[in-house]
Amino acid sequence: MVAEGDKEKVSLGTIQETMIVPLWARAIEQQQEEPILRDRMSAAIMERLDYHIEPKGVMPYLQVRLSVRGRLLDDFVLEFLGEHPRGCVIEIGCGLSTRFHRIDNGEVNWVCVDLPDLMQLREKLIDPHERLTNIKDSIFEHGWIDQVKKIGGPYMIVIEGLLPYFDKNQVTRIFKTVSDEFDGSRIAFDTQTELYRKLVKPGKLITAEDGESGLSFKWTVKQIEEIEQMEGRLHLRDTRTLPELPKKQYHRLTFKTRLLETASCLFWGRYRVNVFDILGFKSP
Repeated sequence: MVAEGDKEKVSLGTIQETMIVPLWARAIEQQQEEPILRDRMSAAIMERLDYHIEPKGVMPYLQVRLSVRGRLLDDFVLEFLGEHPRGCVIEIGCGLSTRFHRIDNGEVNWVCVDLPDLMQLREKLIDPHERLTNIKDSIFEHGWIDQVKKIGGPYMIVIEGLLPYFDKNQVTRIFKTVSDEFDGSRIAFDTQTELYRKLVKPGKLITAEDGESGLSFKWTVKQIEEIEQMEGRLHLRDTRTLPELPKKQYHRLTFKTRLLETASCLFWGRYRVNVFDILGFKSP
């Protein structure tokens, strides 16, 4: 148990502050008899933070969903490492991700990219490793690309929970950049629905010092085919949804929530976790 006076106070920007929620979700998941994913490091990090999240409102639903997201992305990366054990995994907008420590195979090179203020906190809480490189940069800059290419591939890019905060033009720009620079690689990310965008306001999920941040989701996807229309060099490899969970885990969601998931499928599409192959030639 960490004494209150010894806990790390969190002082971040609005987008970065929401990255605490996935950490909390993974930490709370460890209290389950059969956790969706096992992550003792997240529980230990959450214990060290001077930050409190009330498990009320939509938070129990989010806790399950974020744990599922983490597990599915883990599975996609493990599949990649099964084929390329010495490959390079790049987590963009990594926040306080502990994925490297969950699934490290002893050979992979790992790169975490995020904005300077969040990376500063990350480096306080997560010890360095010889095969783990932290890069302070924005997804919209090219500095991280130059550094990653010095490490060498094959590459897999993971963008967890970040893309929905950008608008469609920004996401298209990101897809074009990774397709230009990482032909032959893989990219995994999650996609939100319009219903979720309307119902969930990230600015209300966090205990920010200045109250509600006003932060909201912008980019939503109804049909997964929309991704390939945005960037023709992305080819769907796999996509997963919440109802594909084992029945026992899926029924941790309330009946009302499961009913809403069904309605969303009919009218707004499903929340998805996806992996795409990046194939094709560099655009002019």
